[in-house]
Amino acid sequence: MAWERPVLIIPGQIAGSDFRTGNGSGSTGQYLLVKQTAVDNTHVPCTAVGDRPSGISQDKPNTGEALGVMSMGVSKVVAGSGGLTAGDEYGTDTQGRAVTKASSGTGANFGQFVVGTVLEAAAEGALATVTVGAPYRTN
Repeated sequence: MAWERPVLIIPGQIAGSDFRTGNGSGSTGQYLLVKQTAVDNTHVPCTAVGDRPSGISQDKPNTGEALGVMSMGVSKVVAGSGGLTAGDEYGTDTQGRAVTKASSGTGANFGQFVVGTVLEAAAEGALATVTVGAPYRTN
């Protein structure tokens, strides 16, 4: 069962979209990878595999309401296509869900951001347990 250990949840962040309905895959916007918009302190779910996630959403607010964004610690996250395996490095898919990002000098994930490591596996659409840290690019 997925679990959490927050270290840093960024205070004063705002939902730039409706997190109550989420990513269109049957879940809410809670526990998705999010990115900051051009508006101060405003976050939305990641929408491209090359997005640089700023953390994982911890709440289900409406647009304009307070949003908890965990940027460091251990969090739950919604697993994307193919699910997640313990030990995998992960980043975002086009719906803010976590997917495996394998390092490769020429592979499909080259230059995409890795946010952390999977601690507990999950099937697609289920909650996995992951570490959350400063994103870095695969190579």
